[in-house]
Amino acid sequence: TSPILLNNFVATMSSATKDYSKANVSDDKEEEEKIEALGGVTRLIKEYGAGVHFYGVLGSIGAVLNGATMPVFFVFFGDLIDIGSSTQGVDLKAEALDLMFKFFIVGAGFFVFNSMQYVCWGYYGAKISVAARKAYFKLLLQQEIGYYD
Repeated sequence: TSPILLNNFVATMSSATKDYSKANVSDDKEEEEKIEALGGVTRLIKEYGAGVHFYGVLGSIGAVLNGATMPVFFVFFGDLIDIGSSTQGVDLKAEALDLMFKFFIVGAGFFVFNSMQYVCWGYYGAKISVAARKAYFKLLLQQEIGYYD
Protein backbone atom coordinates (compact mmCIF):
# COMPACT_ATOMS: atom_id res chain seq x y z
CA THR A 1 0.00 0.00 0.00
CA SER A 2 1.17 3.43 -0.72
CA PRO A 3 1.47 6.10 1.97
CA ILE A 4 -0.87 8.34 0.00
CA LEU A 5 -3.72 5.81 0.18
CA LEU A 6 -3.00 5.10 3.79
CA ASN A 7 -3.08 8.82 4.66
CA ASN A 8 -6.30 9.23 2.68
CA PHE A 9 -7.84 6.29 4.58
CA VAL A 10 -6.78 7.75 7.93
CA ALA A 11 -8.13 11.17 6.98
CA THR A 12 -11.44 9.63 5.86
CA MET A 13 -11.71 7.60 9.05
CA SER A 14 -10.97 10.57 11.29
CA SER A 15 -13.56 12.76 9.54
CA ALA A 16 -16.13 9.98 9.77
CA THR A 17 -15.41 9.57 13.46
CA LYS A 18 -15.81 13.30 14.04
CA ASP A 19 -19.15 13.33 12.18
CA TYR A 20 -20.32 10.29 14.13
CA SER A 21 -19.34 11.81 17.46
CA LYS A 22 -21.15 15.03 16.57
CA ALA A 23 -24.25 13.01 15.69
CA ASN A 24 -24.05 11.16 19.01
CA VAL A 25 -23.79 14.39 20.95
CA SER A 26 -26.83 15.87 19.22
CA ASP A 27 -28.80 12.62 19.75
CA ASP A 28 -27.89 12.66 23.45
CA LYS A 29 -29.05 16.26 23.78
CA GLU A 30 -32.36 15.40 22.12
CA GLU A 31 -32.83 12.41 24.45
CA GLU A 32 -32.03 14.54 27.52
CA GLU A 33 -34.56 17.15 26.47
CA LYS A 34 -37.30 14.52 26.05
CA ILE A 35 -37.00 13.24 29.64
CA GLU A 36 -39.97 14.47 31.62
CA ALA A 37 -39.78 15.65 35.20
CA LEU A 38 -41.36 13.07 37.47
CA GLY A 39 -41.67 15.23 40.55
CA GLY A 40 -38.76 14.16 42.75
CA VAL A 41 -39.14 14.61 46.49
CA THR A 42 -42.47 16.41 46.23
CA ARG A 43 -43.95 13.46 44.40
CA LEU A 44 -42.67 11.07 47.06
CA ILE A 45 -44.21 13.18 49.80
CA LYS A 46 -47.55 13.45 47.99
CA GLU A 47 -47.80 9.76 47.13
CA TYR A 48 -46.33 8.11 50.22
CA GLY A 49 -46.55 10.73 52.96
CA ALA A 50 -50.22 10.28 53.81
CA GLY A 51 -50.71 10.11 57.56
CA VAL A 52 -47.25 11.30 58.57
CA HIS A 53 -47.38 14.99 57.62
CA PHE A 54 -47.93 15.79 61.28
CA TYR A 55 -44.39 14.60 62.03
CA GLY A 56 -42.98 16.81 59.30
CA VAL A 57 -44.75 19.81 60.80
CA LEU A 58 -43.53 18.91 64.31
CA GLY A 59 -39.99 18.46 62.99
CA SER A 60 -40.12 21.87 61.33
CA ILE A 61 -41.41 23.51 64.51
CA GLY A 62 -38.63 21.80 66.46
CA ALA A 63 -36.05 23.06 63.95
CA VAL A 64 -37.30 26.64 64.17
CA LEU A 65 -37.36 26.59 67.97
CA ASN A 66 -33.94 24.92 68.07
CA GLY A 67 -32.58 27.75 65.94
CA ALA A 68 -34.37 30.35 68.06
CA THR A 69 -32.65 29.17 71.25
CA MET A 70 -29.23 30.06 69.85
CA PRO A 71 -29.67 33.86 70.08
CA VAL A 72 -30.99 33.44 73.64
CA PHE A 73 -27.84 31.51 74.47
CA PHE A 74 -25.69 34.33 73.09
CA VAL A 75 -27.60 36.94 75.12
CA PHE A 76 -26.97 34.95 78.30
CA PHE A 77 -23.34 34.45 77.32
CA GLY A 78 -23.02 38.23 76.89
CA ASP A 79 -24.50 38.66 80.39
CA LEU A 80 -21.86 36.26 81.69
CA ILE A 81 -19.09 38.36 80.16
CA ASP A 82 -20.65 41.55 81.54
CA ILE A 83 -20.85 40.10 85.06
CA GLY A 84 -17.26 38.86 84.94
CA SER A 85 -15.88 42.18 83.72
CA SER A 86 -17.97 44.36 86.04
CA THR A 87 -15.97 46.50 88.44
CA GLN A 88 -18.96 47.46 90.57
CA GLY A 89 -19.75 45.75 93.83
CA VAL A 90 -21.82 42.87 92.43
CA ASP A 91 -22.64 39.68 94.28
CA LEU A 92 -20.89 37.36 91.83
CA LYS A 93 -22.16 34.21 93.49
CA ALA A 94 -25.83 35.22 93.24
CA GLU A 95 -25.44 36.49 89.66
CA ALA A 96 -23.57 33.32 88.59
CA LEU A 97 -26.25 31.14 90.16
CA ASP A 98 -28.97 33.07 88.36
CA LEU A 99 -27.11 32.76 85.07
CA MET A 100 -26.51 29.06 85.66
CA PHE A 101 -30.25 28.44 85.91
CA LYS A 102 -30.80 30.43 82.72
CA PHE A 103 -28.18 28.31 80.93
CA PHE A 104 -29.82 25.13 82.22
CA ILE A 105 -33.16 26.28 80.83
CA VAL A 106 -31.60 27.12 77.45
CA GLY A 107 -29.76 23.77 77.46
CA ALA A 108 -32.99 21.93 78.20
CA GLY A 109 -34.62 23.84 75.34
CA PHE A 110 -31.78 22.79 73.03
CA PHE A 111 -32.23 19.18 74.08
CA VAL A 112 -36.01 19.14 73.68
CA PHE A 113 -36.18 21.04 70.39
CA ASN A 114 -33.18 19.26 68.85
CA SER A 115 -34.65 15.89 69.80
CA MET A 116 -38.03 16.94 68.47
CA GLN A 117 -36.46 18.02 65.18
CA TYR A 118 -34.40 14.89 64.54
CA VAL A 119 -36.84 12.31 65.87
CA CYS A 120 -39.83 13.71 63.98
CA TRP A 121 -37.97 14.18 60.69
CA GLY A 122 -36.35 10.76 61.06
CA TYR A 123 -39.73 9.10 61.61
CA TYR A 124 -41.22 11.07 58.71
CA GLY A 125 -38.44 10.05 56.32
CA ALA A 126 -38.48 6.42 57.47
CA LYS A 127 -42.22 6.10 56.91
CA ILE A 128 -42.01 7.61 53.44
CA SER A 129 -39.07 5.41 52.43
CA VAL A 130 -40.76 2.24 53.71
CA ALA A 131 -43.95 3.07 51.79
CA ALA A 132 -41.96 3.79 48.60
CA ARG A 133 -39.96 0.56 48.94
CA LYS A 134 -43.16 -1.47 49.48
CA ALA A 135 -44.74 0.04 46.38
CA TYR A 136 -41.57 -0.61 44.36
CA PHE A 137 -41.41 -4.23 45.54
CA LYS A 138 -45.09 -4.71 44.69
CA LEU A 139 -44.40 -3.45 41.15
CA LEU A 140 -41.42 -5.79 40.84
CA LEU A 141 -43.59 -8.76 41.78
CA GLN A 142 -46.11 -7.82 39.08
CA GLN A 143 -43.50 -7.97 36.30
CA GLU A 144 -43.37 -10.90 33.92
CA ILE A 145 -40.73 -13.50 34.78
CA GLY A 146 -38.98 -12.73 31.48
CA TYR A 147 -38.26 -9.21 32.77
CA TYR A 148 -35.61 -10.66 35.06
CA ASP A 149 -33.77 -12.68 32.37
